Amino acid sequence: MKSTDLFWTISPYGERRTLWQMFPTDDDWSWNMGERLRKGRSMTRSQWPSPPPVWTYDKVKTFEDMPWGIRDFHIVSDRLRAFLEVEAPGAAQYMPIALRGPRQKEIPCSYWAMNFVRVFDCLDEEHSMNVDDTGRRYVEFPVIDPRRIPEDGVLGLLKEYEVDRIIRDDLRRKIIKEKFVGPQFYQIGQLDLPHTRNFKKVDWSKVKKKDA
Repeated sequence: MKSTDLFWTISPYGERRTLWQMFPTDDDWSWNMGERLRKGRSMTRSQWPSPPPVWTYDKVKTFEDMPWGIRDFHIVSDRLRAFLEVEAPGAAQYMPIALRGPRQKEIPCSYWAMNFVRVFDCLDEEHSMNVDDTGRRYVEFPVIDPRRIPEDGVLGLLKEYEVDRIIRDDLRRKIIKEKFVGPQFYQIGQLDLPHTRNFKKVDWSKVKKKDA
């Protein structure tokens, strides 16, 4: 891995999320499947609902390539799926969904839920893990060690903190160049780039004594 490689998280969430907001119709299903999609494991056809699950939306300004969704789902258009299958082969499976809402006949293509199946075991625990006053260890702001990401690792889940999807900067730039609408990018803390590690651990033992 080059020392100059930068990594980001890719997300459908951000400030500009009023263009198209989608919600799965079955909350119990969405919760369980959202957890399933963060496991980093491939899925068989029988594990995905048939007919495809329905997602609803109340309004749409622009039909995005990665619309806003809940339960940690990443939804992509046909065009973005085709792009990622070429630029990040083996990073994810693409599971069919159905959409229902205003201007439904204008939806330009099919949309897919991403099941990330590539996992990067690159979390640096020393700089990421915090411990609360009960002794529970947790990650609040992850820091990665890019040396532990394979040379061909351009997109995948962050092991031990699967809420983050890691994307390498060269792929991020290609997505921007192709003018895909919807993806949001946030730089992640890197062990080799100290200026990105803006999180300071809290010594809960001292805090507890102070509050006592």
